[in-house]
Amino acid sequence: MPICRLNAWDAVKKRCKRTQNGFFRLICLLLLTMATIGCPSSTKQDVFDLPCGRGHLVLHEIFVPGFSIDTVTLELRYRTDRRDRLVCVLKKNFILYRDPTPEEHYQHFRGGVQSDPWPVFVNPKVFTPAEYGQISRTLSKNIDEIDAAVGQRGQPTKRFYANRKPRISSIRYIDITGLHRLYVNPDKRLKLEVKLNGQVWLLAEDMKSIMAGTNIGYVVSNGSKVVLDPNPYAATHGTDGIVTDLPTFARQCVDEHGRSLYDDFTVEVPSTVEAYKMAGRAWMKRCDSRR
Repeated sequence: MPICRLNAWDAVKKRCKRTQNGFFRLICLLLLTMATIGCPSSTKQDVFDLPCGRGHLVLHEIFVPGFSIDTVTLELRYRTDRRDRLVCVLKKNFILYRDPTPEEHYQHFRGGVQSDPWPVFVNPKVFTPAEYGQISRTLSKNIDEIDAAVGQRGQPTKRFYANRKPRISSIRYIDITGLHRLYVNPDKRLKLEVKLNGQVWLLAEDMKSIMAGTNIGYVVSNGSKVVLDPNPYAATHGTDGIVTDLPTFARQCVDEHGRSLYDDFTVEVPSTVEAYKMAGRAWMKRCDSRR
C-alpha cells in the first residue's frame, strides 16, 4: 500500500479515536450531571433546644429522602459558644446485653415503666462527670417539654411521627463501642462478632454460600458468658465447610489485642441443640423485659 494511503488511513483512525473519546467524555458528563441533580438533599432541624449548664442541649434531626427509602437520624448534641459535641445518636430499642454498673450512673426518666425504648449513652471520653450530670438533669426536668416538642415536629419528617417518635427514656454514662467485640481468624476471611444486642455472629467474606453471616450464639449471665450453638450445620453451611469445630475455631480468632472470645467471656457449648435454644429463649425474654 502506498505511503500516502497509509498516512490517510492513520489520520482517519486518529479522528475516529478522538470522536470516541469525546463521546465517552460527554456520556460521563451527562451521567455525573444526572447523579448530581438526582442526589437527595438533606433537611435539618432542631426538635428542641434546652439550656444546659454553659451551653444548650439540642435534639437535631436530619432527614434524607431516598429513591425508595427515606432515612431520619436523631442526634442529641451539646452546644456551647465554642464547641458542638455529639452526645448520642438515638436508636430505637437500642438495648445492651449488660446491665448498668453503679459507675455508669444509670437513670430512668419515666418512673413506673419498665420499657426503655430510647436510651441515651454519654461517652466518658467526650464528657466529664459534671457535664454528664448537667445533661442528665436537663433531660429529667424537661421530659414533658421534650415529648411535646417531638409531637410538634414539622415537615418533612412529621409523616414519620407514628413509627419514629423518640421518647427519651433513660441515660447511661458509658462508651458503648467498648462493648462491641470483633475477633478475626488468621486467614482474615472469617470473623466472630459480639454485637451490642448480645448476639454472636459468624461473619464470612468471599464465601460461595449465600449466608454471609450466621447467628451462632448469645451473651447471657449479665454479659459474662457466651453460649455457642452446638449444631455444626450453622457454622459449616455458613462458611462453605471451612468451620466444622466451632469451639476450636472461636479460640483461633483474636482481636487487635490478641484476645479471643474465651479471654473476654466464659464460653459454654450446650450438649444439645435444645439446651442452646432454651438459652436463646432466656436471652430473648431478658431483652424483652428491659424494653
